[in-house]
Amino acid sequence: MIPFSTGGSGIIHVWVCVDHNGNIRDRVVVKNSFPGLPEFQDRVNWTNGVVGGEPIESSVANRIHARLEANNAGDGKHVAECLGWSDILGNPAAVPILGNPPAATILPQFKLYYEYMLGDLWYTIREQEAGTKLVKRPSLVNRTRVELPAKPFPEGFLWMLFEALAKVAVAMDDEQILHGDLHTNNVFLGHPNPNFDYAIWPIPKVSDFGSSRDLTVAAVRNRLHQGSWQRNATAPEMDRGAGGFVVNQSTINNAAPVPPTNTPARFSRKTNIYQLGLIMLSALRAECTLEETEWRNAAGSTLPVNQQLGFAAPRTPNPLRMRLQGPEMANYSPHLFRLVGLCLELHPVNRPTPAALLAEVQLRMAGRDGGMRLAKGRFPHNHSQGIRRSVADKYKIGKKPFKPEKVP
Repeated sequence: MIPFSTGGSGIIHVWVCVDHNGNIRDRVVVKNSFPGLPEFQDRVNWTNGVVGGEPIESSVANRIHARLEANNAGDGKHVAECLGWSDILGNPAAVPILGNPPAATILPQFKLYYEYMLGDLWYTIREQEAGTKLVKRPSLVNRTRVELPAKPFPEGFLWMLFEALAKVAVAMDDEQILHGDLHTNNVFLGHPNPNFDYAIWPIPKVSDFGSSRDLTVAAVRNRLHQGSWQRNATAPEMDRGAGGFVVNQSTINNAAPVPPTNTPARFSRKTNIYQLGLIMLSALRAECTLEETEWRNAAGSTLPVNQQLGFAAPRTPNPLRMRLQGPEMANYSPHLFRLVGLCLELHPVNRPTPAALLAEVQLRMAGRDGGMRLAKGRFPHNHSQGIRRSVADKYKIGKKPFKPEKVP
Protein backbone atom coordinates (compact mmCIF):
# COMPACT_ATOMS: atom_id res chain seq x y z
CA MET A 1 0.00 0.00 0.00
CA ILE A 2 1.62 3.26 -1.16
CA PRO A 3 0.03 6.73 -0.54
CA PHE A 4 -0.79 8.31 -3.89
CA SER A 5 -2.80 11.47 -3.25
CA THR A 6 -5.11 13.16 -0.76
CA GLY A 7 -8.19 15.32 -1.18
CA GLY A 8 -10.97 16.96 0.76
CA SER A 9 -12.94 13.74 1.19
CA GLY A 10 -10.38 10.97 1.31
CA ILE A 11 -6.98 9.52 0.56
CA ILE A 12 -5.81 7.53 -2.45
CA HIS A 13 -3.37 4.63 -2.27
CA VAL A 14 -1.79 2.32 -4.76
CA TRP A 15 -2.20 -1.29 -3.65
CA VAL A 16 0.08 -3.90 -5.17
CA CYS A 17 -0.23 -7.67 -5.10
CA VAL A 18 3.17 -9.35 -4.93
CA ASP A 19 4.23 -12.96 -5.33
CA HIS A 20 6.44 -14.96 -3.00
CA ASN A 21 9.51 -13.31 -4.56
CA GLY A 22 8.22 -9.82 -3.90
CA ASN A 23 7.51 -9.11 -7.58
CA ILE A 24 4.33 -7.24 -8.52
CA ARG A 25 1.56 -9.41 -9.94
CA ASP A 26 -1.16 -6.73 -10.09
CA ARG A 27 -1.88 -3.19 -8.91
CA VAL A 28 -4.97 -1.09 -8.24
CA VAL A 29 -5.74 2.44 -7.09
CA VAL A 30 -7.93 2.54 -3.97
CA LYS A 31 -9.82 5.70 -3.04
CA ASN A 32 -10.75 5.53 0.64
CA SER A 33 -13.18 8.16 1.99
CA PHE A 34 -12.53 9.66 5.39
CA PRO A 35 -14.70 7.96 8.05
CA GLY A 36 -17.79 9.84 9.22
CA LEU A 37 -18.10 12.45 6.48
CA PRO A 38 -21.47 14.27 6.66
CA GLU A 39 -21.78 13.88 2.88
CA PHE A 40 -22.17 10.13 3.42
CA GLN A 41 -25.78 10.74 4.52
CA ASP A 42 -26.65 12.98 1.57
CA ARG A 43 -28.75 10.99 -0.91
CA VAL A 44 -27.56 13.02 -3.89
CA ASN A 45 -24.16 11.32 -3.50
CA TRP A 46 -25.60 7.83 -4.02
CA THR A 47 -26.96 5.98 -7.02
CA ASN A 48 -30.77 6.22 -7.07
CA GLY A 49 -30.59 8.06 -3.74
CA VAL A 50 -29.92 4.87 -1.76
CA VAL A 51 -27.53 5.81 1.05
CA GLY A 52 -25.01 3.03 1.53
CA GLY A 53 -25.61 1.57 -1.90
CA GLU A 54 -23.41 2.24 -4.90
CA PRO A 55 -21.59 5.61 -4.69
CA ILE A 56 -22.60 7.94 -7.51
CA GLU A 57 -18.92 8.30 -8.41
CA SER A 58 -18.87 4.64 -9.42
CA SER A 59 -22.12 4.47 -11.39
CA VAL A 60 -21.59 7.77 -13.25
CA ALA A 61 -18.00 6.87 -14.19
CA ASN A 62 -19.23 3.59 -15.64
CA ARG A 63 -22.10 5.30 -17.46
CA ILE A 64 -19.73 7.78 -19.09
CA HIS A 65 -17.30 4.99 -19.95
CA ALA A 66 -20.09 3.01 -21.65
CA ARG A 67 -21.31 6.08 -23.51
CA LEU A 68 -17.81 6.87 -24.79
CA GLU A 69 -17.52 3.32 -26.09
CA ALA A 70 -20.93 3.57 -27.74
CA ASN A 71 -20.01 6.87 -29.39
CA ASN A 72 -16.69 5.55 -30.70
CA ALA A 73 -15.17 2.19 -29.83
CA GLY A 74 -11.99 2.61 -27.80
CA ASP A 75 -12.80 6.06 -26.42
CA GLY A 76 -13.73 4.60 -23.04
CA LYS A 77 -10.03 4.94 -22.24
CA HIS A 78 -10.65 8.66 -21.60
CA VAL A 79 -12.44 7.98 -18.31
CA ALA A 80 -10.66 6.42 -15.35
CA GLU A 81 -12.17 2.95 -15.09
CA CYS A 82 -13.90 2.29 -11.76
CA LEU A 83 -13.43 -1.42 -11.07
CA GLY A 84 -15.67 -1.67 -8.01
CA TRP A 85 -16.74 -0.25 -4.65
CA SER A 86 -17.45 -1.24 -1.06
CA ASP A 87 -19.24 0.46 1.84
CA ILE A 88 -19.15 0.43 5.62
CA LEU A 89 -22.53 1.71 6.76
CA GLY A 90 -21.40 2.27 10.32
CA ASN A 91 -23.54 2.32 13.40
CA PRO A 92 -24.62 5.53 15.15
CA ALA A 93 -25.03 3.61 18.42
CA ALA A 94 -22.12 2.78 20.67
CA VAL A 95 -20.52 -0.35 19.23
CA PRO A 96 -17.73 -2.06 21.21
CA ILE A 97 -14.62 -2.53 19.11
CA LEU A 98 -11.85 -4.91 20.12
CA GLY A 99 -9.18 -3.02 22.01
CA ASN A 100 -11.22 0.19 22.29
CA PRO A 101 -13.51 1.55 25.00
CA PRO A 102 -17.16 0.42 24.77
CA ALA A 103 -18.22 3.93 23.68
CA ALA A 104 -16.34 3.69 20.39
CA THR A 105 -18.45 3.71 17.23
CA ILE A 106 -17.99 2.47 13.68
CA LEU A 107 -18.09 5.45 11.33
CA PRO A 108 -19.49 5.11 7.81
CA GLN A 109 -17.13 5.25 4.83
CA PHE A 110 -16.69 3.77 1.37
CA LYS A 111 -13.93 2.69 -0.97
CA LEU A 112 -13.60 2.85 -4.74
CA TYR A 113 -11.23 0.75 -6.82
CA TYR A 114 -9.70 2.25 -9.97
CA GLU A 115 -7.34 1.18 -12.70
CA TYR A 116 -3.70 2.10 -12.07
CA MET A 117 -2.61 5.41 -13.63
CA LEU A 118 0.51 7.56 -13.82
CA GLY A 119 -0.81 10.56 -11.91
CA ASP A 120 -2.76 13.74 -12.57
CA LEU A 121 -2.57 16.48 -15.18
CA TRP A 122 -1.78 19.11 -12.53
CA TYR A 123 1.60 17.50 -11.83
CA THR A 124 2.24 17.02 -15.55
CA ILE A 125 1.68 20.74 -16.15
CA ARG A 126 3.90 21.55 -13.18
CA GLU A 127 6.73 19.58 -14.79
CA GLN A 128 6.45 21.76 -17.90
CA GLU A 129 6.25 24.89 -15.77
CA ALA A 130 9.15 24.19 -13.43
CA GLY A 131 10.88 20.93 -14.20
CA THR A 132 14.30 19.76 -13.08
CA LYS A 133 17.00 17.45 -14.36
CA LEU A 134 20.25 15.94 -13.13
CA VAL A 135 23.40 17.38 -14.72
CA LYS A 136 26.95 16.06 -14.57
CA ARG A 137 29.44 18.79 -13.65
CA PRO A 138 33.16 18.25 -14.34
CA SER A 139 34.24 19.50 -10.93
CA LEU A 140 31.81 17.29 -8.99
CA VAL A 141 31.66 13.53 -8.52
CA ASN A 142 27.89 13.38 -8.21
CA ARG A 143 25.34 14.91 -10.53
CA THR A 144 23.46 17.99 -9.39
CA ARG A 145 19.79 18.81 -9.96
CA VAL A 146 19.12 22.04 -11.86
CA GLU A 147 15.86 23.85 -12.51
CA LEU A 148 14.53 24.12 -16.05
CA PRO A 149 12.67 27.12 -17.50
CA ALA A 150 9.01 26.79 -18.40
CA LYS A 151 8.49 25.00 -21.69
CA PRO A 152 5.24 24.83 -23.70
CA PHE A 153 3.66 21.49 -24.43
CA PRO A 154 4.01 20.26 -28.01
CA GLU A 155 1.03 21.54 -29.97
CA GLY A 156 0.01 17.99 -30.83
CA PHE A 157 -0.23 17.08 -27.14
CA LEU A 158 -2.54 20.05 -26.54
CA TRP A 159 -4.83 19.07 -29.39
CA MET A 160 -4.84 15.44 -28.22
CA LEU A 161 -5.82 16.58 -24.70
CA PHE A 162 -8.46 18.95 -26.06
CA GLU A 163 -10.04 16.21 -28.18
CA ALA A 164 -10.13 13.76 -25.28
CA LEU A 165 -11.79 16.29 -22.97
CA ALA A 166 -14.31 17.24 -25.66
CA LYS A 167 -15.21 13.58 -26.19
CA VAL A 168 -15.90 13.20 -22.47
CA ALA A 169 -17.97 16.42 -22.54
CA VAL A 170 -20.10 14.93 -25.35
CA ALA A 171 -20.58 11.71 -23.37
CA MET A 172 -21.58 13.69 -20.26
CA ASP A 173 -24.03 15.66 -22.40
CA ASP A 174 -25.52 12.44 -23.76
CA GLU A 175 -25.96 11.18 -20.20
CA GLN A 176 -27.14 14.59 -18.90
CA ILE A 177 -24.33 14.74 -16.32
CA LEU A 178 -22.75 17.82 -14.76
CA HIS A 179 -19.28 16.88 -13.53
CA GLY A 180 -18.94 19.98 -11.36
CA ASP A 181 -15.41 19.27 -10.13
CA LEU A 182 -13.61 19.18 -13.46
CA HIS A 183 -10.07 20.53 -13.05
CA THR A 184 -6.46 19.48 -13.60
CA ASN A 185 -6.31 17.42 -10.38
CA ASN A 186 -9.22 15.30 -11.63
CA VAL A 187 -7.79 14.58 -15.07
CA PHE A 188 -5.42 11.65 -14.78
CA LEU A 189 -2.98 10.18 -17.25
CA GLY A 190 -2.75 6.54 -18.23
CA HIS A 191 0.38 4.89 -19.55
CA PRO A 192 1.03 5.34 -23.27
CA ASN A 193 -0.03 2.37 -25.37
CA PRO A 194 2.41 1.65 -28.22
CA ASN A 195 -0.50 0.34 -30.33
CA PHE A 196 -2.80 3.37 -29.90
CA ASP A 197 -2.83 6.71 -31.69
CA TYR A 198 -0.54 9.27 -30.02
CA ALA A 199 1.57 6.44 -28.59
CA ILE A 200 4.22 8.95 -27.49
CA TRP A 201 1.96 10.62 -24.90
CA PRO A 202 0.10 9.40 -21.82
CA ILE A 203 -3.67 8.95 -22.20
CA PRO A 204 -5.93 11.64 -20.62
CA LYS A 205 -8.57 10.15 -18.30
CA VAL A 206 -11.29 12.19 -16.60
CA SER A 207 -11.99 11.01 -13.07
CA ASP A 208 -13.72 11.80 -9.76
CA PHE A 209 -17.42 11.96 -10.56
CA GLY A 210 -18.20 12.01 -6.83
CA SER A 211 -19.65 15.52 -7.00
CA SER A 212 -21.44 15.00 -10.31
CA ARG A 213 -25.11 15.87 -10.65
CA ASP A 214 -27.98 14.75 -12.89
CA LEU A 215 -29.07 17.62 -15.14
CA THR A 216 -32.46 16.04 -15.75
CA VAL A 217 -33.40 17.05 -12.19
CA ALA A 218 -34.85 20.56 -12.08
CA ALA A 219 -33.41 21.21 -8.62
CA VAL A 220 -29.93 20.47 -9.96
CA ARG A 221 -30.35 22.79 -12.95
CA ASN A 222 -31.48 25.49 -10.54
CA ARG A 223 -28.40 24.90 -8.36
CA LEU A 224 -30.18 23.61 -5.27
CA HIS A 225 -27.97 20.49 -4.94
CA GLN A 226 -24.33 21.52 -5.20
CA GLY A 227 -21.27 19.42 -4.65
CA SER A 228 -17.96 19.95 -2.89
CA TRP A 229 -16.44 21.69 -5.88
CA GLN A 230 -13.05 23.38 -6.09
CA ARG A 231 -13.70 27.09 -5.99
CA ASN A 232 -10.95 28.26 -8.30
CA ALA A 233 -12.26 25.96 -11.04
CA THR A 234 -15.86 27.17 -11.03
CA ALA A 235 -17.81 28.42 -14.02
CA PRO A 236 -19.63 31.78 -13.65
CA GLU A 237 -22.97 30.09 -13.06
CA MET A 238 -21.40 27.95 -10.30
CA ASP A 239 -19.95 30.88 -8.38
CA ARG A 240 -21.23 31.31 -4.84
CA GLY A 241 -22.54 34.85 -4.60
CA ALA A 242 -20.41 36.65 -7.20
CA GLY A 243 -22.05 38.51 -10.03
CA GLY A 244 -25.40 38.75 -8.30
CA PHE A 245 -26.03 35.02 -8.61
CA VAL A 246 -27.97 33.35 -5.80
CA VAL A 247 -26.74 29.94 -4.73
CA ASN A 248 -28.42 27.64 -2.23
CA GLN A 249 -26.20 25.36 -0.19
CA SER A 250 -26.43 21.61 -0.82
CA THR A 251 -29.33 20.00 0.98
CA ILE A 252 -29.05 16.98 3.24
CA ASN A 253 -31.51 14.12 2.64
CA ASN A 254 -33.54 16.31 0.29
CA ALA A 255 -34.50 18.78 3.00
CA ALA A 256 -36.38 21.77 1.62
CA PRO A 257 -33.91 24.38 0.31
CA VAL A 258 -34.18 28.04 1.12
CA PRO A 259 -36.01 29.71 -1.81
CA PRO A 260 -33.80 32.10 -3.82
CA THR A 261 -34.56 35.79 -3.58
CA ASN A 262 -34.15 36.25 -7.33
CA THR A 263 -33.81 34.05 -10.40
CA PRO A 264 -30.49 32.19 -10.22
CA ALA A 265 -28.29 31.23 -13.13
CA ARG A 266 -28.75 27.64 -14.21
CA PHE A 267 -26.43 24.69 -14.60
CA SER A 268 -26.28 23.12 -18.03
CA ARG A 269 -24.03 21.16 -20.38
CA LYS A 270 -22.24 24.47 -21.01
CA THR A 271 -21.00 24.42 -17.39
CA ASN A 272 -18.79 21.44 -18.20
CA ILE A 273 -17.45 23.35 -21.21
CA TYR A 274 -16.25 26.29 -19.09
CA GLN A 275 -14.36 24.02 -16.70
CA LEU A 276 -12.86 22.18 -19.67
CA GLY A 277 -11.68 25.57 -20.93
CA LEU A 278 -9.89 26.32 -17.66
CA ILE A 279 -8.04 22.99 -17.92
CA MET A 280 -6.91 23.82 -21.45
CA LEU A 281 -5.88 27.32 -20.37
CA SER A 282 -3.61 25.82 -17.69
CA ALA A 283 -2.06 23.53 -20.29
CA LEU A 284 -1.61 26.34 -22.85
CA ARG A 285 0.17 28.49 -20.31
CA ALA A 286 2.08 25.61 -18.71
CA GLU A 287 0.74 26.98 -15.44
CA CYS A 288 -0.55 24.34 -13.03
CA THR A 289 -2.37 26.96 -10.95
CA LEU A 290 -3.86 29.94 -12.78
CA GLU A 291 -2.75 32.98 -10.82
CA GLU A 292 -5.90 34.99 -11.61
CA THR A 293 -8.02 32.39 -9.78
CA GLU A 294 -5.88 32.26 -6.62
CA TRP A 295 -7.88 35.00 -4.89
CA ARG A 296 -10.59 32.39 -4.25
CA ASN A 297 -8.26 30.33 -2.06
CA ALA A 298 -7.45 31.04 1.57
CA ALA A 299 -3.97 32.36 0.77
CA GLY A 300 -5.41 35.04 -1.50
CA SER A 301 -3.75 36.68 -4.49
CA THR A 302 -1.11 39.32 -5.08
CA LEU A 303 -2.62 40.33 -8.43
CA PRO A 304 -4.41 43.67 -8.69
CA VAL A 305 -8.12 43.06 -8.25
CA ASN A 306 -8.94 44.17 -11.81
CA GLN A 307 -6.73 41.32 -13.15
CA GLN A 308 -8.33 38.63 -10.99
CA LEU A 309 -10.70 36.25 -12.78
CA GLY A 310 -14.18 36.92 -11.43
CA PHE A 311 -17.68 37.52 -12.64
CA ALA A 312 -18.52 40.92 -11.17
CA ALA A 313 -16.71 44.27 -11.12
CA PRO A 314 -14.02 45.18 -10.23
CA ARG A 315 -12.81 41.69 -11.25
CA THR A 316 -12.67 40.68 -14.91
CA PRO A 317 -14.18 37.65 -16.70
CA ASN A 318 -11.21 37.63 -19.08
CA PRO A 319 -8.14 35.43 -18.48
CA LEU A 320 -4.86 37.17 -17.77
CA ARG A 321 -3.31 35.68 -20.95
CA MET A 322 -3.95 32.78 -23.27
CA ARG A 323 -0.49 31.30 -23.70
CA LEU A 324 2.91 30.78 -22.15
CA GLN A 325 4.84 34.04 -22.21
CA GLY A 326 7.65 34.11 -24.75
CA PRO A 327 8.02 33.30 -28.44
CA GLU A 328 7.81 29.52 -28.15
CA MET A 329 4.16 29.28 -29.21
CA ALA A 330 4.33 31.72 -32.12
CA ASN A 331 3.66 28.99 -34.68
CA TYR A 332 0.83 27.29 -32.84
CA SER A 333 -2.56 27.33 -34.56
CA PRO A 334 -4.60 30.45 -33.72
CA HIS A 335 -7.67 28.20 -33.74
CA LEU A 336 -6.39 26.51 -30.59
CA PHE A 337 -6.42 29.76 -28.64
CA ARG A 338 -9.73 30.84 -30.20
CA LEU A 339 -11.52 27.64 -29.19
CA VAL A 340 -10.24 27.78 -25.62
CA GLY A 341 -11.43 31.39 -25.46
CA LEU A 342 -14.90 30.34 -26.63
CA CYS A 343 -15.08 27.76 -23.85
CA LEU A 344 -14.36 30.55 -21.33
CA GLU A 345 -17.16 32.88 -22.45
CA LEU A 346 -18.91 34.46 -19.46
CA HIS A 347 -22.43 33.70 -20.66
CA PRO A 348 -23.23 30.02 -21.29
CA VAL A 349 -25.19 30.83 -24.45
CA ASN A 350 -21.96 32.04 -26.08
CA ARG A 351 -20.04 28.83 -25.36
CA PRO A 352 -20.09 25.97 -27.89
CA THR A 353 -22.13 22.86 -27.25
CA PRO A 354 -20.05 19.76 -26.51
CA ALA A 355 -20.82 18.28 -29.95
CA ALA A 356 -19.96 21.53 -31.75
CA LEU A 357 -16.72 21.85 -29.77
CA LEU A 358 -15.63 18.30 -30.57
CA ALA A 359 -16.38 18.77 -34.28
CA GLU A 360 -14.40 22.02 -34.40
CA VAL A 361 -11.46 20.55 -32.46
CA GLN A 362 -11.26 17.56 -34.78
CA LEU A 363 -11.46 19.83 -37.83
CA ARG A 364 -8.75 22.22 -36.67
CA MET A 365 -6.32 19.67 -35.22
CA ALA A 366 -5.75 17.97 -38.57
CA GLY A 367 -2.08 18.23 -39.51
CA ARG A 368 -1.13 19.89 -36.21
CA ASP A 369 0.02 16.75 -34.39
CA GLY A 370 3.74 16.89 -35.21
CA GLY A 371 3.39 13.55 -37.00
CA MET A 372 2.47 11.79 -33.76
CA ARG A 373 -1.15 10.75 -34.29
CA LEU A 374 -0.39 7.58 -36.24
CA ALA A 375 3.13 6.99 -34.96
CA LYS A 376 3.19 3.68 -33.06
CA GLY A 377 5.75 2.09 -30.82
CA ARG A 378 7.88 3.39 -27.97
CA PHE A 379 9.79 6.64 -27.99
CA PRO A 380 12.94 7.92 -26.22
CA HIS A 381 12.40 10.29 -23.30
CA ASN A 382 14.21 13.10 -25.16
CA HIS A 383 12.09 12.89 -28.32
CA SER A 384 11.40 16.35 -29.81
CA GLN A 385 7.64 15.83 -29.38
CA GLY A 386 7.90 14.42 -25.87
CA ILE A 387 6.78 16.02 -22.61
CA ARG A 388 8.80 16.34 -19.42
CA ARG A 389 6.56 14.07 -17.38
CA SER A 390 8.17 10.68 -17.03
CA VAL A 391 6.00 7.86 -18.34
CA ALA A 392 8.03 5.19 -16.54
CA ASP A 393 5.83 2.58 -14.87
CA LYS A 394 6.82 2.81 -11.22
CA TYR A 395 4.78 -0.24 -10.25
CA LYS A 396 5.34 -2.30 -13.37
CA ILE A 397 4.07 -5.85 -13.22
CA GLY A 398 6.99 -8.18 -12.73
CA LYS A 399 9.26 -5.75 -10.87
CA LYS A 400 9.89 -5.04 -7.21
CA PRO A 401 8.31 -1.66 -6.32
CA PHE A 402 10.06 -1.16 -3.00
CA LYS A 403 12.20 -2.82 -0.38
CA PRO A 404 10.41 -3.47 2.93
CA GLU A 405 12.04 -1.81 5.90
CA LYS A 406 14.10 -4.16 8.01
CA VAL A 407 12.75 -4.54 11.52
CA PRO A 408 15.54 -4.70 14.14
